[in-house]
Amino acid sequence: MRLKKNLYGLKQAGLSWFEMLQDHLLSLEFKQSDSDPCFFYCNELILICYMDDCLMFSPSKKDVDLLIAALKGTFVLTDEGDVSAYLGIQIEKYRDEKENETLMMSQPHLIQRILDTINLMDQHLHDTPAEPKKLLTKDTEGERRKCEWSYHSILGMLNYLCTTRPKILFAVHQCAQFSIDPRLSHEIAVKRIARYLKRMMMEGLILRPDFALSTQCFVDADFAGAWDKEDCTDPSSVYSHTGYVIMYTRCPILWVSRLQTEVELSTMEAEYIALSQAMRDLIPFMNLVNDVSQILNIKYNSPEVQYKST
Repeated sequence: MRLKKNLYGLKQAGLSWFEMLQDHLLSLEFKQSDSDPCFFYCNELILICYMDDCLMFSPSKKDVDLLIAALKGTFVLTDEGDVSAYLGIQIEKYRDEKENETLMMSQPHLIQRILDTINLMDQHLHDTPAEPKKLLTKDTEGERRKCEWSYHSILGMLNYLCTTRPKILFAVHQCAQFSIDPRLSHEIAVKRIARYLKRMMMEGLILRPDFALSTQCFVDADFAGAWDKEDCTDPSSVYSHTGYVIMYTRCPILWVSRLQTEVELSTMEAEYIALSQAMRDLIPFMNLVNDVSQILNIKYNSPEVQYKST
């Protein structure tokens, strides 16, 4: 049987929806960015879409209202007003003690959901998301898990939480390496992250733009940092680690902490690979910032790349 319409949940449904939205926006004289297909603009009006959730930006509220009215002729949509929550992220705007405009992005509801799922009843809290100077291993001979909550589900929620809590990124990805056969040691590591979040539940990512600065990229590499004598027969223990953060106007935009996919034979080789991986995100981001700068007539300073050697 051939379907004349898409059904929600089919793998092609998301693409069909995006193509429909794209065609409609292009018919409204919007242009699509070459840097990001989900970025549309028309004069100084910008629309960014993530599946069926959209953000609209413009110096004029009237332009946004006209666009919403035009979309309501084709789509069933809800106008949520000013951005205070988006994709489960709370966005708070205020002025700090120095009267600087500040944004705070937080996800307290997701943290509470994680705590409820793990069912942490004790009051034992932690100052750090991972145990210092101790890396997780496969622990194939270790004890089996004692709790019944879904290890994969919790790791999925923690991974999304890294959007506003970058400090837990390394600890979360370290636990995610052992999702195939998690042991008691890995379960304890996940609980430690949860106890750290419980201690600082209302905190989030604070952004204070400094328009004197433009794009910055900080890169670091850890050569074979996961190697351990007790687990030296595991090939993954000799993989190096890549870490980088891309910032714009002193605000972190993208941060990454991941194992490299091949074995390096020197520190220099690991450092070059880390730089290469960072450039694959930095160059498209620079192109996108250049597009936005031209649309809004903003002066765009040349980017700055800083590398910290291990």
